[in-house]
Amino acid sequence: MQVKATQGILTTLFRGVGGVFFAVLSRWKLSITLIIILVIFLGGLQDSIQQRSPLPLLRELAGRTLAVDTEIYKESARIAEEGGIYVGEEDGKLKTLWGMIKSVSSLLAGLWILFFIFFAVFKIVQLPNTSAKARNIMLTVLIVALIQVFFAMLLLTMDGEKHEPSEVMKLVIPFRGVVKFATISPFLINPIYERVEHIIPQQNNTITIINV
Repeated sequence: MQVKATQGILTTLFRGVGGVFFAVLSRWKLSITLIIILVIFLGGLQDSIQQRSPLPLLRELAGRTLAVDTEIYKESARIAEEGGIYVGEEDGKLKTLWGMIKSVSSLLAGLWILFFIFFAVFKIVQLPNTSAKARNIMLTVLIVALIQVFFAMLLLTMDGEKHEPSEVMKLVIPFRGVVKFATISPFLINPIYERVEHIIPQQNNTITIINV
């Protein structure tokens, strides 16, 4: 009887876990978001273990989710300043490629998290009245902006550094990161353009030979 009872409990447990797992998978927006948050969590956890403090984990999670626009701005500003997404060119091609992948994936993950926050807040805001779309959208933008500003300022006070007022304003202005990202789009396609640029002259030479 005890064996059967144990088997019944395990079966129910596995069905429950499986049901939750497949429910999450069926909601692709949530699934992608959870994967990104898991990667952020593991990165922050490693820093916390090394420093023997929970603060790095908390800063990483809050910075790349609730204050993600600030992180987008920082990375976009770095790319604009350096004139491209190349990272670690002096360390060889492999590290340069890895640096580029990390930079682009960080930006795309940040944009996705920001989109998901908008999506989640909008779903909550529209619950009382789904017909007032304009009002719901404006309220969603306001709430997300306040969330980003509040947590950006909180993280700035937690980092233990002195910041100039102008620097604080740059980092906490809502959606400044998204605007900055839009301005660096040409820098993101530079690597592809440069590869094509090397191919085009060869193609022109071939055409010239054929014509002769």
